[in-house]
Amino acid sequence: MISSSDLKLRPFRIGDWLILPEINRIIHSSGKHNIGSRTMKVLVCLAQNQGQVVTKETLMETVWKDVVVTEDSLMKSISVLRKIFELPGEDGPKIDTIRSVGYILLSPIEYTQTHRLVEELKRRKPKKIALLIVLAGLVIFGFYIIKSSGTIDTGGLVNVTDDWGQERVPRFSPDGRQVMFAAGAGGNNNMDIYIKNLISEEVNQIDNPHNIETDPVWSPSGEKIAYFRNDGKQVWIILKSMVDSTEKKLITVHAIVNLSAMVWTPDGASIIYSDRLVGQRVFALHQVDIKTKKITQLTTPEARMIGDSSPRISPDGKTLAYIRSHRYNALYYHLIPGYGRLMIKTMDSDSSINLTKEPEQITGVCWADSDHLIYSYVHKNYAFRMASLHIKSGQKTTLHESSDIIRNLDYHLPTNRLIFETWNESYNLWKFSDLPQSTNFSSRLMNNHTSWNPSYHEKTNQLAYVSKETGFAEIWIRDLTSESSIQVTDFNGPIIRHPQWSPDGKQLVFEINNDRNDDVYLLDIKSKTADRIVEDRAEETYPIWSQDGLAIYYGSNESGEFQIRKMTLKDSLDVQLTTNGGIRAIPYQDVLYYSLPYSMGIWKLEGEKEEQVVESFIPNDIGNWEIVNDRIFYISRSRYAKPELYYLDIENGTQHHYQSFSYQVSYTFDGLTYDTASNSWLVTLMDRVRSDIKMITIDPTIFNPAIKSRASGYAFYQ
Repeated sequence: MISSSDLKLRPFRIGDWLILPEINRIIHSSGKHNIGSRTMKVLVCLAQNQGQVVTKETLMETVWKDVVVTEDSLMKSISVLRKIFELPGEDGPKIDTIRSVGYILLSPIEYTQTHRLVEELKRRKPKKIALLIVLAGLVIFGFYIIKSSGTIDTGGLVNVTDDWGQERVPRFSPDGRQVMFAAGAGGNNNMDIYIKNLISEEVNQIDNPHNIETDPVWSPSGEKIAYFRNDGKQVWIILKSMVDSTEKKLITVHAIVNLSAMVWTPDGASIIYSDRLVGQRVFALHQVDIKTKKITQLTTPEARMIGDSSPRISPDGKTLAYIRSHRYNALYYHLIPGYGRLMIKTMDSDSSINLTKEPEQITGVCWADSDHLIYSYVHKNYAFRMASLHIKSGQKTTLHESSDIIRNLDYHLPTNRLIFETWNESYNLWKFSDLPQSTNFSSRLMNNHTSWNPSYHEKTNQLAYVSKETGFAEIWIRDLTSESSIQVTDFNGPIIRHPQWSPDGKQLVFEINNDRNDDVYLLDIKSKTADRIVEDRAEETYPIWSQDGLAIYYGSNESGEFQIRKMTLKDSLDVQLTTNGGIRAIPYQDVLYYSLPYSMGIWKLEGEKEEQVVESFIPNDIGNWEIVNDRIFYISRSRYAKPELYYLDIENGTQHHYQSFSYQVSYTFDGLTYDTASNSWLVTLMDRVRSDIKMITIDPTIFNPAIKSRASGYAFYQ
């Protein structure tokens, strides 16, 4: 069997495709493709066994020997390779599936040397060379407008701002030399307008610092800007001259949505903005004439929706694009108003066209040209993507992917640069001593700002937790004796939550959310395998072991509402236990304690009797209660107050105040466990909330279907 160290990483060819394993890149006349290192190892392993079947077991052991994954990871890698190789009208490399066995690469390979690449490029047809010259000319022309004042580094992904606090809603100046944005170290309650020169990197604050200013936009000429100002009494649209710094109040608005909500018309005569009028429940788009201040309502969303936001006008001034958001209690609800649709309407028409077949969580939109939109959205596996969309054909091309939320986009056509905001909540695991009536925070347990859902195992003195340290959420195990950590899953995309130790410390049960559906998985640490153990009938969440390690309790909405279920592992017998609801359970002695998803309190199931034992416990803290030494410890708080730690004495049923937290614990996030070795509580705290502005350069050929090149390393067709 081939081991990972035996893989030959020298360059090779598969027909017209050049494979560069050392840098994880595939090059073809159609463009270049950057792939993951493990996907490249799959291809290399198949190539080294060309014409022969490579079993799934061999590929898994070769490529994922150091981590625990399911066959889904292998299938995903095969799918990525096939998408790259399958070009319309071309006979590319073929990877065939041998059912229940493995895969085979049928196309012959030829090993080459990297220095031959230059010679091979020289031998390309004159037509292709001419095409490259034309493209080079376009790039030179695109940057000519800033040549006299200096140059801008436009390669790859670059940070325009980094860790000031909150930097939001970036917009290019018309000449592309500057970026304007709202920022404030105090978050949304202290926002001011700033402009950064992309050449000199000088940053200047340009507005009144005594109010809250957001959503700045340039006029088409660049001589004025407009933005929202909240003076504590009203929200105004402010017009400010960039020539003499004079400003005036245009009109008042009644509410501001959480997405970029204003744009100038190309003639500079009016502004289109989103507003929710008095007496209305939904946001609609309005147009205000700057001279007459006459307001015209442009859209009329249904009353059951959140409404319309993020207006953007096409470069030719004929079409208005915007996001229409639906009300939906979904992930990131506080960041993204809800599921939405990408809408367009011509400026002289009252009717709108829906460009998305199904509702998505859309977080931003802008125009690339008059035929293409660029929009950002939550991908099905909780990655966040930006894609270009050809309006007429519906062709979608992914431009960039991130584990951070992407929103508020702006594209500068002459330089092919895309600027956007990334939003991230960072969590960490903190430890505090078990000292009643006081709070003694000793330290952060980790310093990566990406850890939550701790689960402590007493016998092994190990902590299982979820971390995004390597990009996406994965399960890690930390030895609290040696303070060393290892990653034990590699699902590379789905949200992973709530790992729980088996009593013997040899297995973990946890929850995976993929394709917006929660499933229960079991991880055997020694064999490094993870398998789904509950049949995919509904949402299955918050799994936990029975005290004897023979069964799993979990919450499921199979019956239409969440109830606690129990599945015995030996015979897979699965039964519903509760009738009054239930989403998270903790078995203790002969009693099952559980909390409900949408109502207050902690309950117990003893025999067939269901009885409430704690009233002052809110659903927001479902993951913040634990049973230790015959006591149910739980966080109790009102909606806006800081949390307090209480406990219920199980033996006599009395409740007691136990611990007063500092302000830091106001944002606990599914994480409370007890470290018996050090007599300390481990809790998930929100370290910081931040948004940064980033910029990438987009290859212009993506928007031109007549040119086959896909030169951008981020771009791939789907």
